[in-house]
Amino acid sequence: MNTRLDKMQCCLCGQGSLSTLHREDFVELQEGYVAARMNTFAYLLCTNCGLVQVEPVPSPEALARYYRDAPVAGLDHEILRTVKDRYYQTTIDFLTRLPAFRPKRIFEVGAASGYLLHRLSGVFQAQAAGIEPSEESRRWARNEFGIELLPGMIEELDLKAHQFMATFDLVVCCSVLEHIAWPLTFMQKAGEMLRDGGYIYIEVPSLRHPQERELTEKVVQPFHLCYYTPASIALLGAKAGLACLHVEEVLALEVPIYRALYRKQSPATYAGEMFKEHVQWFEERLSPIIEECRRHITCAGNVWIWGIGDDFSKLWSQSPETFPPAKCRLVDRNPAKIGKHIGELRISPPDKDTCGIPDVILIAPNSHLVQKNIFQDAQKHFSETPIYILFRGAQSDATQ
Repeated sequence: MNTRLDKMQCCLCGQGSLSTLHREDFVELQEGYVAARMNTFAYLLCTNCGLVQVEPVPSPEALARYYRDAPVAGLDHEILRTVKDRYYQTTIDFLTRLPAFRPKRIFEVGAASGYLLHRLSGVFQAQAAGIEPSEESRRWARNEFGIELLPGMIEELDLKAHQFMATFDLVVCCSVLEHIAWPLTFMQKAGEMLRDGGYIYIEVPSLRHPQERELTEKVVQPFHLCYYTPASIALLGAKAGLACLHVEEVLALEVPIYRALYRKQSPATYAGEMFKEHVQWFEERLSPIIEECRRHITCAGNVWIWGIGDDFSKLWSQSPETFPPAKCRLVDRNPAKIGKHIGELRISPPDKDTCGIPDVILIAPNSHLVQKNIFQDAQKHFSETPIYILFRGAQSDATQ
């Protein structure tokens, strides 16, 4: 057994604020399972990032022996596959719902018998590769699915020798990260396998019990080295230089899980691109509204634009020439707005003595409730005037 840090710091955020959640004794099998010794381990909670880690960590030799020779490796994989089919289906359903997501090369860490990797490669028509320490599991993957998995652990994998640097579109890690003593190092290496814009998909067990809301029996064992919260999952990606796109807890499975999706892109770059896409989407959304304004204003001499706020300001800032002062009147009943200007346009109360009789009324806010109130107000005072709602939504009950 060994500790990760002499000062018992969090292995993710490096803070020293750890509190004990649980202590347990277990028997550590020795080489060849001939001898055994008793050890005590504890689960510690980082009060800074929410990561739960076990201390002390089993020795690298014990971990390698466990994953190479653990009883699960010798199970009948046909039974294991049947039990996990619904579990894997939720993973496949999630990945296939991602828009414009068509990975051509997929790598799975801890691929077990290769069943999920086989399913994913078929769904996406992708090349499949993976790594698995259990010889029995690798044999099953080879014989059943024709997938030749690499032996060993990813920490020992020479990416350059295998030409795996910046190669894959998707790296899958299901029920793996909870077995990793150094999750940040693991995630950084997985990120090196991705091409720019590639994705890492992870699933880790949640500490939540679906009914009793208590630790499950599977949790209390020293080979689950870390447990995660949404905050620690997001932090893990950020520290590894990845953008965390999605985190959710899935309680409908036998063992509740967190699933998360990362993209090989710095969080700052991702946020910048998302902002650009948002601006582009907004501008594209405004373009037909501006065209509608032009159509109504061209054919009228006195146009009231009713309800002046951020929504109209965005229209005006994108195309001020659409709203000529000679034709347009800005009107609003809010006293705080009356008298203020947007360009050469001055906001006035909706009064025919001040603004004349409108030929057309354009309702400017995109709020459905405000639209409805203005529509009723305008219809009450100008029943013969055509009224048009610019930001028309499915919930609007006002009509042209």
